[in-house]
Amino acid sequence: MISLKQIPFTYHWIIRNAMGGDVKTVLDLGCGEGNFMKDIARDENWRITGVELYTPSLEKAVKTGVYEKVIKGDVIKLPKTISQKKYDIVFVSQVLEHLKKSDGKKALELWQKLAVKKLIVSTPVGFIEFDPIEESHEKNPLQKHQSGWQPEEFVKLGFEVCGQGARFVYGENGLARALPAILPFWSMVAFLFSPFVYLFPNTGLYMIALKRIK
Repeated sequence: MISLKQIPFTYHWIIRNAMGGDVKTVLDLGCGEGNFMKDIARDENWRITGVELYTPSLEKAVKTGVYEKVIKGDVIKLPKTISQKKYDIVFVSQVLEHLKKSDGKKALELWQKLAVKKLIVSTPVGFIEFDPIEESHEKNPLQKHQSGWQPEEFVKLGFEVCGQGARFVYGENGLARALPAILPFWSMVAFLFSPFVYLFPNTGLYMIALKRIK
């Protein structure tokens, strides 16, 4: 079965490539239910530590079996069992937008200190409200979006930034929402534009920011 991490320019593929090789330890902050990491880490020999504050999600993450351990904790007030260690990769997926801007800036500084090789952060491009459709089946009170970020902000902080998910297709006013009956067609269109979105993150719905630790 083909994994999404094998399909060029998908979110999974971008993250896996950003992680690179020679990885032994990974810190997955705000790991949620762990399904994304389970797919990314398949066939890898990584020692992965997850951190999650929402108990129902934490319990599901444990059951994936991908984590060496999952610790209950706040991503900006990390327990000492996490903050006093270092990890090859610190990975933070779709978490930053749930923090206030001031807390997010402090968090980026903290997360970078924990990384030996790379800090990888993904977040929407600009402010996007948490989708009510998601909220209908996800009762996590921590899911509310509180900040929006632009690629230029990460570039100024020394990150390399790429985009994912064509905004003109998947955005709030995108074609997929206007004409959902032909979603497979729009998905194909988005895939064709994915290299362009990768190179020009402002055209994407999401961005992946990578900082190499020197």
